[in-house]
This record gives sequence, structure tokens and C-alpha cells, in this order.
Amino acid sequence: LVAGAISAGCSTAPTERLRLVLGVNLELSGSGSQLGQAHRAALQLAVRNVRDSPRVSVRLIFHDNRSDADQARSITENFLHDDTVSAVVGGSAAVTATAMVAASAAAGTNKPVMLLAADAPTINAEQAQNVFAMTAGADVVAAALLAGTRRRHIQRVAALGAVGCPLCSPLPAAGGPFGPGSVLGSGTPTLRLPS
Repeated sequence: LVAGAISAGCSTAPTERLRLVLGVNLELSGSGSQLGQAHRAALQLAVRNVRDSPRVSVRLIFHDNRSDADQARSITENFLHDDTVSAVVGGSAAVTATAMVAASAAAGTNKPVMLLAADAPTINAEQAQNVFAMTAGADVVAAALLAGTRRRHIQRVAALGAVGCPLCSPLPAAGGPFGPGSVLGSGTPTLRLPS
């Protein structure tokens, strides 16, 4: 998403910096909060990764839809009619993503709505012009994280997971594309990053 914003910024004059304000509609509380919190952290990391870019500046405005479809629709409608917001991002769960699609269809604006739900709803042709499913695979996410750590010259990272999270899987303490790792303290796997 942020990488797309940077490439969009390439078409502006070299001295002009593209300023984006993203209205972020996430499940920060309620039944979908694990995904919403993870998406918030990922968006904040992505924005930090482009903070020093001469081409783009990105500001995130977060609103909690409380994992509720009616709240998600209302928040989306407000963002769609706010002239300071460039695009709307959110919908970590299918129910809130569906509500965001409905709000976009009813709003009649050309403002992009980007859905984060892995099980995003089917988007019909009328909605497709402004609604996009942004469901990157684990390989894309891993590549973005690796690129960010390399830019910061980070040599080692610790992988943390949430207890009881059905979407989280433990990382191996050794092997994989990052080479051998070691276990610290309470069994948190660490990975030595390739140079």
C-alpha cells in the first residue's frame, strides 16, 4: 500500500512531495481485535519505513470499528466524505470489509477503499472501480519486513506470537530462508538475517 503510494509519487514534480492521509477503519477492539491490532502495527511500520522518503509523506488516522459492521460502515462513510482523507483502508474481518464495500457503493465517490481481510467479500463490477482487496501473502509480508530490517542494518530479530492466536504459527528456531537461529529466554525464536 505504502509502496504503491511511493510509486504514485514518482509522477509528481521532483521537488513536490505527495502527501497522503489514510483513513484507517480497523477492529481495534471486539472479536476481530487480534487482526485489527496486527494490521495497525503493520501499517505503522510501513509508514515508518517511508518516513524519510523525499517523494511521499503518509499520515494515518485510526478509528476503531469495534468489530461491528454498522460501525465499520459509518466510519467508512465519514472517511469517504472527508476531503482531507486520500483513501480508506481497513476491514480486517469479512463482516467489516463487506460493510465497507456497501458504504463505498452507496457513497458515490471515487475515493479508493482498500480491504485488508484475507477473506474479503466478492466485489461486483460496479464496486470494483474504487474497492481493492489488499490481501498480501506471507511471502510478500516477509519480504517487506526483511527489506525494512536491512535498511536499518538490523542483524537479528525476535519473532513474537500471541498465545491462542489461531492465525499465528511458531517460527522454527533454526533453518528456513534466514539460516540458523538461536533461542532466547522463554523460547522466543530469533533469526539471524542474511547480509
